[in-house]
Amino acid sequence: MLDSIFSREQSFVKATEQEWDVIIIGGGATGCGAALDAVSRGLKTLLVEKADFASGTSGRSTKLIHGGLRYLKNMEFALVREVGLERAILQRNARHLVYRDPMFLPVYKGGELGWTTTALALWVYEWLAGVESSERRVMLSVKDTLAQLPLLQTKGLLGSAKYFEYRTDDARLTLALALSARHKGATLLNYAKVEEFIYEAQQLKGVVVKDEAGAASYRLRARCFVNAAGPWVDRISSLDKTTVHQPKLAGSRGIHIVLSSFDFPLKQAVYFDAPDGRMVFAIPREQMVYVGTTDVFYKGSLEDPEIPVKEMEYLLSCVRDKFQLKNITLSQIHSAWSGVRPLVMEQGKAEGKISRKDELYTSKSGLITITGGKLTGYRKMAQRAMDAVCKQLQYNGSSRTIQLPLWGGNFPSDEAFGYFVSIKIVEVMEALNILSYEAELLVRRYGDHTDAFLAYIPKANYYAQKYQASLSLTLQIVYAIAVEQALKPEDVYIRRTTDFYFRTVDLKQNYKKLIAIMADCLSQDEAWIKAEETVFLAHVQNLRLD
Repeated sequence: MLDSIFSREQSFVKATEQEWDVIIIGGGATGCGAALDAVSRGLKTLLVEKADFASGTSGRSTKLIHGGLRYLKNMEFALVREVGLERAILQRNARHLVYRDPMFLPVYKGGELGWTTTALALWVYEWLAGVESSERRVMLSVKDTLAQLPLLQTKGLLGSAKYFEYRTDDARLTLALALSARHKGATLLNYAKVEEFIYEAQQLKGVVVKDEAGAASYRLRARCFVNAAGPWVDRISSLDKTTVHQPKLAGSRGIHIVLSSFDFPLKQAVYFDAPDGRMVFAIPREQMVYVGTTDVFYKGSLEDPEIPVKEMEYLLSCVRDKFQLKNITLSQIHSAWSGVRPLVMEQGKAEGKISRKDELYTSKSGLITITGGKLTGYRKMAQRAMDAVCKQLQYNGSSRTIQLPLWGGNFPSDEAFGYFVSIKIVEVMEALNILSYEAELLVRRYGDHTDAFLAYIPKANYYAQKYQASLSLTLQIVYAIAVEQALKPEDVYIRRTTDFYFRTVDLKQNYKKLIAIMADCLSQDEAWIKAEETVFLAHVQNLRLD
């Protein structure tokens, strides 16, 4: 069995031996961000997540840290300002995972936004968000637009606006928050499901948590509790028997589809209006292009939201409408993902009109709930939740996360990070015998922990030779288990690497090796292997593409 720096059973036992200052329920960006905020204030912090970190909405987003340009249409100026400012803070604190890229917004005669309206909207957006001069919009002519985006439909094209958005790997960003919190002394348990609340004099004093990997249950005590369960917020709130629960959320499903850059040779990210007035992204990534998103009220499974053919076809129709790709079909979709937005319910509003603002409230038993919001604003949501915790605990501690580098992102400037990448690419190429493109992906994934990642090569070599697998993939599996608390193959192929979405063909050829290596590392038996192979095939089947 592969040794891990995280002892799961020992962590559960130790969790029962003390009273925590705060127990946070939910391992998405907001929950992990809250854990980092709490522990950096000096609070004894425990987080429990019923599945894997970022297995919900925080790993199924559009993978952008963006300023919410679309929210100007809903007149949400305060939201645009806050997330715009947060975008810059997060880029500074996680340069390896958040980086700026040009985004093009084509303008068409009779479109949702005219030329003057687009320029004005971007000016307001930049003013609210405090965008630096080097990142401000440029209005491009038809000729200059087509030089960048030759696939665009030309009929009625007036030009485009070029501005900047920040890309990210949402699951790894959430993981970086979790690892940062753990490094500072917090305990974070994935696959730990809250089953019951424990009370004293009608006040919440503890929780019963089931270890989903080991089947045992544990009683954990704390002085304060935070419900940051994302789409599952209402489920957690319903466990609170001291309060008549009223549902707070209106779940909205958003899907994304992934196409090969061979079929959709897009070189620049594009934000464009669909025929029905919605806005859609098309973004190149890892020799693929993903397109999203939809916005449909949803009340189905939160654990595995459906990916309806109707919604995939809708996104393809948007592509056909704006690009010279009239013959692109469902058969060309390589993969897709589906997530549920935890939107705060607003009666009478359509899906796309519901605010992305967050909301915080406290029940009679003392349970603090934070919900709504968006990925970009996770840090402020976490800060607000911890301010409420400190008030409840009568603890004098302020947030320290505004200038706190995240795990892997301790670089003083973009230039310093760029230099680091250029040096490490060569080292990774030579160590793993891979191309520079692959090496850069790994350096950006692990940041200033790249050397620690490479230190696991001797152990990975053993498994790579035993199973005749690539050293690069095997090393990522070994590191994910040893350092990143991965317990299941899907933790690796969906969240630690995102291979399921962006390297689907290769993964379909190698998933049995990946599962076998994990089974060996975790001392699992043949029945576990068969079960996980079935899980993988079920994920593929959910795409309805095979």
